[in-house]
Amino acid sequence: MSGPRWTNATSSASLLAALGVFSAGLLLAEVNVLASRNYFRIDVSSGQRYSISHASRHILEELSTPVHLTVLLAPSDPLFSEFRQLLQSYSATTSRLTIQEIDPDRQPAAALAMEQKFQDGGMGSGVNGSDVAVVIEAGDQRWFVRKGQLTALDEEGATEWRMEAALTEGIAQVQSPRSSRLCFVSGHGERSLDDAAPEGLVELRSRLAKSNLKSERVPLDVPHPENALLGCDSICVIGPQRPWPSQHEEALLKSWNSGTHIALFLDPLVGAEGEIVSSGLDQVVEAIGVQAESSFVVEEDPTLRLPGGLGESFFATPRTHAITRDLSTEEMRLDTRVLLSAARAIFPLSGSGATVLLETSDRARSVTQMKELGQPISSKNTAIPLAIARERTSSSKSQRALVIGSSNLTDNHSFRDPALLGNRRFTESAFAWLSERPALVSVPEQPPIRAGLSLSEDSLSSLLWYVLVYIPAGAASLGAFILTRRQRQEDASREEAEEAPP
Repeated sequence: MSGPRWTNATSSASLLAALGVFSAGLLLAEVNVLASRNYFRIDVSSGQRYSISHASRHILEELSTPVHLTVLLAPSDPLFSEFRQLLQSYSATTSRLTIQEIDPDRQPAAALAMEQKFQDGGMGSGVNGSDVAVVIEAGDQRWFVRKGQLTALDEEGATEWRMEAALTEGIAQVQSPRSSRLCFVSGHGERSLDDAAPEGLVELRSRLAKSNLKSERVPLDVPHPENALLGCDSICVIGPQRPWPSQHEEALLKSWNSGTHIALFLDPLVGAEGEIVSSGLDQVVEAIGVQAESSFVVEEDPTLRLPGGLGESFFATPRTHAITRDLSTEEMRLDTRVLLSAARAIFPLSGSGATVLLETSDRARSVTQMKELGQPISSKNTAIPLAIARERTSSSKSQRALVIGSSNLTDNHSFRDPALLGNRRFTESAFAWLSERPALVSVPEQPPIRAGLSLSEDSLSSLLWYVLVYIPAGAASLGAFILTRRQRQEDASREEAEEAPP
């Protein structure tokens, strides 16, 4: 009878095992269905790095239209893992957000298709997925987030994560039916937005569009120039070839006093006898807090000036500012330096709070007559400022201004020549800084991540004990325990078999 009883016991055990496996599978399926309908995440990271703020949650929960994100970060990118975790938190908050990931390395055709799709929206020639991290779309509105906007370095060299702020700001912007309006003034020989020649601004207009900035030409040679500038968020004057009349200057000054952002790219103007004359915008630049000197800057440092000239074309030295953070300072690599040609000196007025962006070396000099270019004139042994930014904040809004002593930074040649990467970076950063609208959300900054690994003598000693003693001892103890238990089970099974009646 031992045989049938053993067989029945084995069959019962097999049936119970099968029922257990089936029950576990059914429970797992129910858990998956429940999790898909009620998704939640628990963030146990330091500083709640993967949890979105209340401001971001409010924006996502109040989405009026569906939003589509196209992520152009490759898995090999250092930001990919952090950014994917953040996107999962966004997806868990709202069902009106869809996400598509395109790997530029493994899916070059898809990345190229994205570039062609937004050809008219700013991702034109010379721009690909390498500088765009995310494309945010909602209806006809688009917003582009660059890699440089996802992180930043503080004064101590620590990495600050700005992924949530950049992403939430972009989502909030595409919900707005109106783009920021940039008015490019014409009527005094300024560079044209429609000019595809090397000195034109077609490439600049194309790149401004990818930041949801609407650029348009606004002529001032009309009967009422003060009315032509109404409704402009920012006014840009790029490379005037003739002095401004007083009526036009008053219209621009009125816009500045009303809170409009202003960008002035002022080349030196040469008079009939070779003298450097005023641009006719002295009152405007003075109201901004700047003095645009009627001069022509010549760089005498042979390591900065281009060969074959008199020093009129040279590499400028950047100063610390949000606009210049993508430019090389210590290394001064050729591909990230700003090349100026035919520049005038721009000085900040005392007490204005204006910040110098670019300057010459201390060997540069400035002349007021073109005939002085070939004459030996000693420098003042001090750097000459060439570009200045000014920001003033009132109780209601922030107002920004740029005054730059050359307009060659904005032309098509600067965007098309691969060697002028520094010019492109500076120009795009300058317009992004100028046109930044008041923040729609207030996203708190994540705790910074310190670059590098700092270990004390005690930490090294503890690490040595863990690596050489604790971890091997723990593994050996676990192995010994498993081996001993298995041996005991085998001995018990052998004894039961021996005691069983024949």
